Amino acid sequence: MLGLAVMLDGCAEGPAAEFQQIPLDLKAAVEATDGQFMNRNAGAMGAIITDDFSGWSVTEEGPAIRVEGREQTVQMLSMFFENTNWVDSKTHMLGMVDNILIQVEDDTYETQIGRSTVRTLNLYEFKDGKRWRNWKFFPVKKE
Repeated sequence: MLGLAVMLDGCAEGPAAEFQQIPLDLKAAVEATDGQFMNRNAGAMGAIITDDFSGWSVTEEGPAIRVEGREQTVQMLSMFFENTNWVDSKTHMLGMVDNILIQVEDDTYETQIGRSTVRTLNLYEFKDGKRWRNWKFFPVKKE
């Protein structure tokens, strides 16, 4: 991806700095997508993913596919937005390696004992300017 790059706060110096550059057009697209997500607009989310989009969860049991294809993803998001205890998400873009965006996401849910936040590491692969694959890594729970 060509174009201007945005340097993130707290940038590293030297070789690591190149991975913290995110093209402005991609950064704007990701922020727009985050806005649609926060507005619970599943239809608009469908416009920014590829037809062959896939979403994966990676836990201590290993990787598992959560969703395949644009249509299934929009359906899954619609159900999530309608039936969830989800109340908020915060995203923290860490950097980019070629077509892969690296970000941390903090998702907050309302539970029986109050609010709970789940932090995950997410890798978003882009193809033709759209989200192509998502790898969502859940940290192993501390005992």
